[in-house]
Amino acid sequence: MINHYETQAVQPPIDKIEAIAEALGIKPSQLLDQSPKVTDRDAAIDLTGIDPRSVKKLKDILSLPARDRNVLYRMLNELLRKHQLEQREQK
Repeated sequence: MINHYETQAVQPPIDKIEAIAEALGIKPSQLLDQSPKVTDRDAAIDLTGIDPRSVKKLKDILSLPARDRNVLYRMLNELLRKHQLEQREQK
């Protein structure tokens, strides 16, 4: 879906822009900004290796109501923090 809006859609619906921005954790205006801004963090992320299962899950998440997505994001953040702490403890 994101690829379609990046490459095909001339004027994507605002609700889709808002949903994509929320899923990415950014402001909708950042999606509309045409100037490329690549940070060191962005450069370190290689999206080519994302498995199809993860892409499907992302699509499923985007179909949820905003309230449910926010609950899921909070849960995911907690799991990621736990994982980061475990990684630090192993070093």
